[in-house]
Amino acid sequence: MACGVRCTANGVTAPVRPTLTMMSRKVVVCDLDNTLWKGVIGEDGIAGIKVGPGSADGEAFADFQRYLRELKDRGIVLAVCSKNNDEDARAPFREKNGMVLGLEDFAAFVANWDDKATNLRRIAADIGVGIDSLVFLDDNPFERAWVREQVPEVAVPELGTSVFGFVRELDRGRHFPALTWSAEDRLRADAYRVEHAREQARSDSSSLEDFLAGLQMRARMEPVTDANLERVTQLVNKTNQFNLTTRRLTHAEVRQIAASGWTGVFSLQDRFGDYGIIGVMFALPVARDCWEIDTWLMSCRVLRRDVERFMLDRLIDAARAAGVTRVRGRFVRTEKNGLVEDLYPSLGFDRVATDDADADASYELDLGRVQAPFSRAIARIDAEVAA
Repeated sequence: MACGVRCTANGVTAPVRPTLTMMSRKVVVCDLDNTLWKGVIGEDGIAGIKVGPGSADGEAFADFQRYLRELKDRGIVLAVCSKNNDEDARAPFREKNGMVLGLEDFAAFVANWDDKATNLRRIAADIGVGIDSLVFLDDNPFERAWVREQVPEVAVPELGTSVFGFVRELDRGRHFPALTWSAEDRLRADAYRVEHAREQARSDSSSLEDFLAGLQMRARMEPVTDANLERVTQLVNKTNQFNLTTRRLTHAEVRQIAASGWTGVFSLQDRFGDYGIIGVMFALPVARDCWEIDTWLMSCRVLRRDVERFMLDRLIDAARAAGVTRVRGRFVRTEKNGLVEDLYPSLGFDRVATDDADADASYELDLGRVQAPFSRAIARIDAEVAA
């Protein structure tokens, strides 16, 4: 996929290369009328809007939809934010010949008459991402200016009014600079879409315990391997909120830890779908009877699912099998990981003195005092668990 173009002094175009200094965005939120098709669906009707073969404008809008589909295939989540009647907004995706995108391509679809800044906040909350993960596309200069003023964290490309410049203007912002894409990245949009179904199940449940039981969760654990190394390293280097130490590691450093310690790579499924790899836990021996948790992180997509307890259970199983009686853990504070500041105490770890200048707090768990699994809500897929 092209990275975009820029004009040089002699008029020759040269590619704009993504840089790692640009902020990486996760979600593209699209207006509909005159953004995904030519015309206004509420006034022109299905027959009156243009997309696909038959006119230059129609073909250009179809090309723009293909561009968005390519972004989705690379792992970028798509959503809709339109001032429209909901049924009118959905109709072209069901009935209009020439459409490239379908309703199934969008993780969130919001069409109402509320202001778009409010709806963007709703979309971010529904999908489960920060508002600063969004890129908002709208042909209307008023809407672009309003969103920039009300939610400045959202990236708002200056698309202009001609579809022929949309791809160039979106590429110009270099909002998606990731250099590698894992299988989990490509499935991300579908994962966010089914999250709506999970949240509906949560609202219908009488208690958190009933909700978790109703999810029918199944998890598996495997060590770091060549097959999962790319995804593991990616998670280690981008996970911020549920991350006890926020250590950043290269592929070589992950391999080194796998060679000298214990590694757990965790995947999760439930009755709605497969999350893929969502958690990483590394532990290194620091004494004959003691392991220290070097890395413990989890995707925010599975918060409040009891996954962290399942992960700790697997570490304890492995430690006991190796004759280890104590497990230590560190919490290193960052601007974003306050979520897990009290994780160790909540799981029965005792705070201990430490000479570790990097740690805000150190904790230890006496395995002799652990009588039962921490997690009962998640079934283990034993057939796929590596020893």
